Amino acid sequence: MSTINLCSQRSPRREGRPATFVRLSLMLAVLALAAACSGAEEDTGGDGDTAGDAGDAASPEAAGQEDGADPEGGGDTLTVAVGGEPSSLDVLTASDGLRDQFIFSVAEGLTSRAPDGEIVPALAESWEQDGSDWIFNLRQGVMFHNGEEMTAEDVVASYERMLTPGSEQLNQFLDEGTTVEAVDDYTVRVGRPESDPTVLTRTTHVIVVPAEYADPDDERINEELVATGPYRLAEWNKGQDIELERFDDYWGEAASVPNVAVRFITEDSVRLSALQTGEINLAATMPADLAPQAPNVLSGPVSETLVGRPNEAKPPFDDVLVRQAAAHAIDKEAIVEQIFGGYASLANGQPVGSYVFGANPDLEGYEYDPERARELLEEAGATGAEITWSASTGRWVNDRQVAEAMAGMLEEVGFSVTTRFPEWSVFLEEDAFPVGPTDEHPRGNDEVAPEIISYNTGTELFDSSQTLSNTLACAGPVSTYCNEELDALGAEALVELDEDRRAELYHEAWQMQHDDAALLSIADVHLLWFTDDVVQWEPPVNGFMKFQHMSLE
Repeated sequence: MSTINLCSQRSPRREGRPATFVRLSLMLAVLALAAACSGAEEDTGGDGDTAGDAGDAASPEAAGQEDGADPEGGGDTLTVAVGGEPSSLDVLTASDGLRDQFIFSVAEGLTSRAPDGEIVPALAESWEQDGSDWIFNLRQGVMFHNGEEMTAEDVVASYERMLTPGSEQLNQFLDEGTTVEAVDDYTVRVGRPESDPTVLTRTTHVIVVPAEYADPDDERINEELVATGPYRLAEWNKGQDIELERFDDYWGEAASVPNVAVRFITEDSVRLSALQTGEINLAATMPADLAPQAPNVLSGPVSETLVGRPNEAKPPFDDVLVRQAAAHAIDKEAIVEQIFGGYASLANGQPVGSYVFGANPDLEGYEYDPERARELLEEAGATGAEITWSASTGRWVNDRQVAEAMAGMLEEVGFSVTTRFPEWSVFLEEDAFPVGPTDEHPRGNDEVAPEIISYNTGTELFDSSQTLSNTLACAGPVSTYCNEELDALGAEALVELDEDRRAELYHEAWQMQHDDAALLSIADVHLLWFTDDVVQWEPPVNGFMKFQHMSLE
């Protein structure tokens, strides 16, 4: 079936004034509302409200670039521009994903991911499983940036900090059933109440800081992150940049580049201009339409999938026929080719990519069939149904353009769509995360969320458990869907140690959510980085920029 031209789509109506909302409690799930999620994750971070003025930030002086820094000639400073400024460096409070764009150059966990996604030793040099517990043997002689040696006491304190009630990462990378104890100065036991095949991958995301910084009430870590990575935080010039310098006492291989400046430039076009004029070496999370103007383009699929989340808690999407109509209305190929310029892959009916454990290799997405969509709407008695579509602007690559296109496609088949594009913090708190739980709404007040939102869901753990539990489980923090059979499959898979059986359980779960059109899985997004001719780097599969893997030549 031929694709449609997005430019010809009817425009959905938009509200003429900002809406007022009830402020909701939120928790950042790996959505990567992760990345994920990655720049698109952790990545594109387009929280323009926290960044400095884009025009001013394009000049070296405004960005705090040191005299003598020479991106074009290499020199001793790598200058990178990202799409926004992190709200905090603290894993307990940072919920915008911007921190994750560079945090793993400064901080480390017990384990890490190699560029190809393999889990490798980091602060733990080895580990073993003991029933439902995991024993980690720490490296000796690892120094924190403040000159103190890391011991098991610091690891325990860091994990206990993550287990603080209300933590953004609680139930994402750890949960309340986790116990951590120091066996001796260089041995740590991480315990789970039941067997848990995901423990090892979760340890890649729990960063270790000195015990003295691990008090949840200690706010120094918000801006003075002290950790063990190959770079240390030198200075945070608010509204301009974060400066990093190579840590000479790093336990591993020294970073190639002595200094890194991470500049905050909100506008994509301004980041490109800064690259073209030699003011920066690398522009992160760039849109495909600017790729022809870039000196060099680096791209690759990352652990994020673009989805639409129909709100099954209220009409019209409480009817599976209406959800299926929406799924048939969206021309995914047109989105991939015309908006992402081919820098994306069609999602195969599930919100995880083929590289994620448990992805169903036999699943196919809904075919683009607008006539079938109209038939389903009519059968459901929902032709002309009024819905609000909400999405962020600048958080992920082309997020607004994609939402506008998909809203227009739904208009074409008979929905009456109003779009809104709130600020990132508002989108998180009022649209993405339902209110609750409360006595009146035990699983959250989904009814206050809009009828549909779109976002990139991240799978930083490279495991189906993360996306399933966060975005589709009855108690999922970003779920407006509830299917007890699906929850039962997820619960069984969480404790199944046989990989083949565990994969089968997830295959069945992804088939179930597809048949129910619980999510509209659109595309596995590729991140884009534009570079000059000096930067040498191969992007990793998780999309995180680790500056220790970059060089200037």
